[in-house]
Amino acid sequence: MEYKCIGLLGDSIGQGYFSDNNEGWFGKYINMLSKEKPKYFGFQNMSVDGERVTDVYHRLHNEALTKELDVLFIAIGA
Repeated sequence: MEYKCIGLLGDSIGQGYFSDNNEGWFGKYINMLSKEKPKYFGFQNMSVDGERVTDVYHRLHNEALTKELDVLFIAIGA
């Protein structure tokens, strides 16, 4: 199996704010995938509380695209 890295670029929802255990949807996704295939996935949560679309746009170019990600989720203003 080939190792895959999944990233998330977003705002407070991506950080897990407003969820029961501050895990959020990305944390639940990580746990689900890690149970099915341990050590097969790596994760980068690049969410920042208070980010707006323009902030995420700039971080997309300066942060997310400089990493070796196989999949990138962008969740802002959800």
